[in-house]
Amino acid sequence: MSARTGAFERYQGALRARKVTYRELAQSIVVSEATIKRDLSRGGFSLLRLDEICSSLGLTLNDLTQRPEAAEVITELSDSQERALVSDPKVLLVTYLLVNDWKFQDIVSTLNWTKTNT
Repeated sequence: MSARTGAFERYQGALRARKVTYRELAQSIVVSEATIKRDLSRGGFSLLRLDEICSSLGLTLNDLTQRPEAAEVITELSDSQERALVSDPKVLLVTYLLVNDWKFQDIVSTLNWTKTNT
């Protein structure tokens, strides 16, 4: 995962964690909701805009560019979690792919899964 992608995902995660809508974010930095959505669809912001967004969310640019602390990363599964994974091959496959930085939508499209066959 690139640094840019990681920072972008952490930014979106911060919005979700704080339950901040695009409209609320736009109002707090005095731009239109359409501007926020356009910036998100392009996947890029000016440094000034990014700084305004970070200030609004109570983050620093460093928060977005640094990987989460190791203490927050799960490194082991319990016995019951391991049993649940190996009991269903599809769950095991999806877990493996997610751990290896696949996006869920990419997994679904690559494996041609639909609601009827998952």
